[in-house]
Amino acid sequence: MLHSYHRNGFTLIEALVACVVLSAAVVTISGISTRCLNQTRLNMEYEQAWQAFDRQLKMLDMMGIEEFIRQGVTEGDIEDDGEGDDQNQSRYHWNVQTEREEIDNLYRVKLTIRWNSDNKVRSVAAMTLLNGRGINVF
Repeated sequence: MLHSYHRNGFTLIEALVACVVLSAAVVTISGISTRCLNQTRLNMEYEQAWQAFDRQLKMLDMMGIEEFIRQGVTEGDIEDDGEGDDQNQSRYHWNVQTEREEIDNLYRVKLTIRWNSDNKVRSVAAMTLLNGRGINVF
């Protein structure tokens, strides 16, 4: 007498293989998500640094480069606006280097913003020329 078997479900091996495949997919997707979140956080830090950079450059321009040099303050901390964690207070540090050019009362200004992130020192920097006081012609 021949018996015919009808399969109405998955075997234990098939279910185990399906679980392994699904687990691998979940681990892969969570790894990608974690990297995306870390990159988004880093991009936000760079955006905040460039905003701080812009504020410092505007302050320097409003004050006047010669007055800025006369005051002698070439670096400092940028206070957090209260949106971050307490550990992030004064996280951004600015530094200005100036050098007088030979012509037209121009000053070469290099502004750098530095901060620590993920146990690394990160920074943004740019250089520009600012005009000092010229000769008054009446």
